[in-house]
Amino acid sequence: MSPVSEKKSDNNRKQYLFVLRQLAAREIKHGNSSKWLGQMWNILMPFVSMLTMAILFAFVFERDIKDFMPYVFTGTIVYGFYNSAMGGAMKSLSGNKSLLIRTRIPRNLYVVEKIYVSLIHMLFSLVGYVIILIITQTRVGPFLALAPVGIIFAIFISMGIGKILAVVNVYFADISYFYKVIMRLVFYASAIFYQVDKASPAMRFIISNNPVYLTIHFERACILYNHMPEPYVWIKLIIFAVATYVVGSLIFKKGSQDVVAKL
Repeated sequence: MSPVSEKKSDNNRKQYLFVLRQLAAREIKHGNSSKWLGQMWNILMPFVSMLTMAILFAFVFERDIKDFMPYVFTGTIVYGFYNSAMGGAMKSLSGNKSLLIRTRIPRNLYVVEKIYVSLIHMLFSLVGYVIILIITQTRVGPFLALAPVGIIFAIFISMGIGKILAVVNVYFADISYFYKVIMRLVFYASAIFYQVDKASPAMRFIISNNPVYLTIHFERACILYNHMPEPYVWIKLIIFAVATYVVGSLIFKKGSQDVVAKL
């Protein structure tokens, strides 16, 4: 690559990052009437939701799970990221019709922005998560350093599926209703508040091939139980991440060409 081309490529990357930050800031500001209160709400809302869920399940289900509250919190944080990221990406094109018409922003950036915002919200929710780890005196070890790897898998999976949903939502707006139902089923098939060995063999098979559960299991292994996630978890997450991202990118590239006309 020539120096001129390299400089042009670097300028393009800086422009894309600037646009990405502006889109993200616009969305976060739109959702919060006050910057300070909005940031506090982003911390308190996930914390209160997770705390309510953990207490509820503690009374409804048998308390035979070690570190039950962090166990539930880990699951809800990972599930919340997937649900927010893919749900946001699904509406990334249909919700930016005016920008698609008036600007030449790469359409891929709209999906990336939704994943980015969901990641920011998840980071806010980690404040409450750390508080719970301290309260429950959960000991963490060196494998905590691997926890971000699981989130990287989640980002690529969410982006791949999100790109597919973004294109489908342009052509079939009712997909959002099906998405809510499917994600509710995914919630119950992710072992958020129960152990997998309590499920039937057929259900265990479904759960063990659910990327949301695999990510939750990855995070629990690294954070709560301080051991390396099993090889099959790594292999399945890598396959899911690569396959969904590649397929999603191909579908998005082809399907988003005529998106303005469809909108």
